[in-house]
Amino acid sequence: LLLAAFALSCFIAYTMMRKWQIRQASKQIAVDPLLSGYALQQPTVVFFTTPMCQACKYQQGPILDRLNHQHGVQVIQVDASENAEAASKWGVMTAPTTFVLNKIGEVLFVNNGVTDEYVLKQQLGLQS
Repeated sequence: LLLAAFALSCFIAYTMMRKWQIRQASKQIAVDPLLSGYALQQPTVVFFTTPMCQACKYQQGPILDRLNHQHGVQVIQVDASENAEAASKWGVMTAPTTFVLNKIGEVLFVNNGVTDEYVLKQQLGLQS
């Protein structure tokens, strides 16, 4: 019973953290200079990474490259170590972190850690 209560508490905390991250990111869309010069009228992934992140370089990066080349998904890569203030404002706590934006620039999903191609395609509306 204690284990179930602990698991439920962890799930609730994780869900609340993700909602907080989406709210934080949504506040930044209109004002963040990182996004200036990008057309947010297409599916977009904002990808926070760091130079030392091996999962970013060898797992998440290639997945996002494929989505860009095969489906025209716009990928905005942000070095969280160089842009620590932006990472903080977006609510980034780990690398990789991806924010999935729809065609009107709204944050739909936030993913902490490596997210596989199938999940990203679903989140971007590329899979039925």
